[in-house]
Amino acid sequence: MKRKGLLSLLPIFLCLSSCSILFGADSSSEKNNETTSIRPHVERSYSVSLEVLNDGIVFTNTGAVHYQATVIDQDGKDVSEDVKGRVSWQSSDKKVISVNYDGAVSGLKEGSATITATFEGSSASVSLKSKVMAKDGFELTKKYVQMYKGETSKLPYSCPTRYASVEVEIENKQIVSLNESNCLESEQLGTSKVTLYTYEPSKKEKAASYEYEMVAYEFQAMVVPDNSPYFMMAGEKVTEGEASVAKNKYTVLNYKDMGISAYDQSEFNLMPNITVKEGEYDLSEIGTYKIVLEVNDGYGMSSIFNLTLNVTEYENKGSTANNDSVIASITTGNDANTYSAAFQKITLDASFVLSHDFDEANINIHVSVDYDVYEYQHGTPYSGHKTFHLEITPDGYRTASISTSFFVEDTHQSYTISTARVSATYTVTGKVYTHIYYQDGAPITE
Repeated sequence: MKRKGLLSLLPIFLCLSSCSILFGADSSSEKNNETTSIRPHVERSYSVSLEVLNDGIVFTNTGAVHYQATVIDQDGKDVSEDVKGRVSWQSSDKKVISVNYDGAVSGLKEGSATITATFEGSSASVSLKSKVMAKDGFELTKKYVQMYKGETSKLPYSCPTRYASVEVEIENKQIVSLNESNCLESEQLGTSKVTLYTYEPSKKEKAASYEYEMVAYEFQAMVVPDNSPYFMMAGEKVTEGEASVAKNKYTVLNYKDMGISAYDQSEFNLMPNITVKEGEYDLSEIGTYKIVLEVNDGYGMSSIFNLTLNVTEYENKGSTANNDSVIASITTGNDANTYSAAFQKITLDASFVLSHDFDEANINIHVSVDYDVYEYQHGTPYSGHKTFHLEITPDGYRTASISTSFFVEDTHQSYTISTARVSATYTVTGKVYTHIYYQDGAPITE
């Protein structure tokens, strides 16, 4: 009886369980419908732009220029700082201009390249030029460049940077032009203004951030006729030169003393027509002065001369080839003497005296003497002749001397000795001058 009762309750239990499962499933489905939603995917878009810095120029001899990409999202919001580390950079020619991950652009050598900044498929590019900046110390060495038709001349500037970037502008290219060697080439008679442009740093804001300014240097290029008056210095036609004069020796320039002269094509002396065209100088103050001289022939023809004038503490006329202001006298011995005795000692000597005391730091002197010694046996040439070379270098004294000796070892031999050449080389304020006092058996006179 008991087993039958339990079996009769089983259908009721299964029915209640089944209903409970169904109701539970319905409750869960309703809950999911209340909390789950599907949002549509929206594509974000960006625009990228670059601002050109320093007129699109980078320099090989300065620090990097930092470029920054400006990134704007689709809502017009500037997100540049937020995405800065995710912008990629690229250079079209890494051998000319490099750019790193942070937008630091460096010039490696002269040339051109394009840098590109990219973010999320959007990019911007700028074209840049790499140059060598002249830096401080760029100097125009002449304000006047004189040429005859068909001649060429280098651009008149100096700069501590060897490959300085210089742009040239010629006002009248019919007068002068710039050839492939970057030299001025004269085309026809006349004068043209020439301007050199170079970049110089004007302000340093950060360790690797500069501002630059373009600086202009102007000079005149003159193409003159072949029959123009001309300047002479050290026996050669010149358009530029250097001369020295002692402080307080003159109150006005003495061109003859400085070795400067001027003539026309008929060799007529035009020295009275020399004038100072440009520049200032002070003959009472030690220093170096740049001046421009001009000479005219009285018939409308003129020429110019760029002169570097050194005013020194000590007298030094050494601009000409026959100048003896430093050496007062040179004495040589044994001139045209004949010796013919066995085992005789023959001495060759020379000495000199300076014109006055010199500061050792200011002047360096070297005297050279050559003797010709002719050897004879029984009155006829035996072995030709030989030259004895003596060199005298003073050691802080106004006088110095030197000698050398050789022996006559054979009674059948004789020697005739004569002075072949005497010269002095001296250096004053860094410039070397040479004066020949005696050559080929004859004294040199002015």
